[in-house]
Amino acid sequence: MPPHALDGEARKGGRAKILAPLAVVALLAAAGGAYALTRGGGDQAGGETTSTTEGGTSGFVNAVASAENMVQIPAGTYTLGVDKPEPNAAETLTLTKEVAAFYIDLYEVSNEEFNQFVNEKQAAPPASWPGGRYPGDGQALRPVQGVSYQWASAYCASLGKRLPTEAEWETAARGTEARLFPWGAVAAEGGLPDEGTYDRGSMAANASTFGVFDLTGNVWEWVGDSYDPRVDESLHVLRGGQNGYLRKNTVRLPVADSSNALKIAGFRCAADTADAALPALQFGDFTVPELGNEVTPTTTPPGVILDDTFDDATSGWVELTTDEIRYGYHPNGFFHLETKKESTDVSVESSVALQADRPAKINVSAFVDPANTNDDGGVFSYGILFRSSINGDGNGLIFVVDPRSQKWQVCNRDPDTGKWVLIEQKQRAIPDTADLEVRMKGDTYEFLIGGQQVYARDIPGYTGSGAGMVLVSYQASTKAHIHFDKFRISEL
Repeated sequence: MPPHALDGEARKGGRAKILAPLAVVALLAAAGGAYALTRGGGDQAGGETTSTTEGGTSGFVNAVASAENMVQIPAGTYTLGVDKPEPNAAETLTLTKEVAAFYIDLYEVSNEEFNQFVNEKQAAPPASWPGGRYPGDGQALRPVQGVSYQWASAYCASLGKRLPTEAEWETAARGTEARLFPWGAVAAEGGLPDEGTYDRGSMAANASTFGVFDLTGNVWEWVGDSYDPRVDESLHVLRGGQNGYLRKNTVRLPVADSSNALKIAGFRCAADTADAALPALQFGDFTVPELGNEVTPTTTPPGVILDDTFDDATSGWVELTTDEIRYGYHPNGFFHLETKKESTDVSVESSVALQADRPAKINVSAFVDPANTNDDGGVFSYGILFRSSINGDGNGLIFVVDPRSQKWQVCNRDPDTGKWVLIEQKQRAIPDTADLEVRMKGDTYEFLIGGQQVYARDIPGYTGSGAGMVLVSYQASTKAHIHFDKFRISEL
């Protein structure tokens, strides 16, 4: 069984419940519901729950939002979800939903706007600001990042607004045409940068049919209640992806207070009603979250060099999609490798370099996604790439398992042909989730499955520093899709 738990249930082959906490990065957050506002849609509108901020304007609460830089989305029946949800992705099967008219911000909340909130209301500064200080005018119109769900809600409430519900956010993004991206169906056609952020509203292509900017890319955005009842009520949801990690307008990122994606989280506000005569950015009172927007630094145990469970979509692995292969982060908490052609291999290296004179071990946990793997009788294998020199002589070693023939294999790459050449293989029962380990000490290697040694020998001459994951397709394999759940390098 894959080790990630979803809503308290184990998942086999990625076919049980698909929505769960995604531990992207630890967030120091208030326990036990320190933030008093409810999470739901119109029930969360500013002014309905009152409290006085520290140093705030006593007795004043914004009950009505300013319509400046907002657009009204008309009431109607809108298509939400997707016809074919990706296996293990937090998506909902297509449905139609009656959505009441609402207002939504044209733009993501900027650093400049949040800085005004910090200065006037003594709000907690975002985690993305160096030393908690406003990053300067060059970043003024960039979307603010590093704001918790609670502080984003507080900002909106102080303006007589609220976070948009998930259904409202998706409606604003997809419009009446139910587009997968604001500009259409193909991610690359948006022309967004590969990383970083840009001034909000500056990319003409990234506007929905309602004229709402940057609902895809730039930064992930907090939303209110999910329209999918499978999402646990204790979780909060991010939408939209970020530059370099675009996600369709149908994909959600559910996170828990104890594991919020704080460093990549931005937001915009919504409202049930808005008044064009009211000035913008007139902050009223709000319920103050008990803690700030600090990220709790993650630490690795002694002797661990790299420990990645792929919960953090910014942890440094390269992503790529072509007609034949793809690899990248996969909600919730996986890194996937896929090939759509026989006699092809897909490999990706970590950012950590191995040292030939430093004993180390690599552990991975991986399983086949049956819904995305063709049952064509084709042969493929997957596992650990190590001592590789992809940018050097092309050599390297792999330790892989073949789930269909129930074998493990150790191979080296022929630098002339680029093919993997068998060093050793043996029959062995391969579990649904394969926990593989390679131990390296000079030219001596040990190979383990499920903690049990299956092979050991000297393999001299391999000094490459690369370590990562690999999927190899052989004859008749037309599509294979593997989910890696863990990748760890540690001292031996």
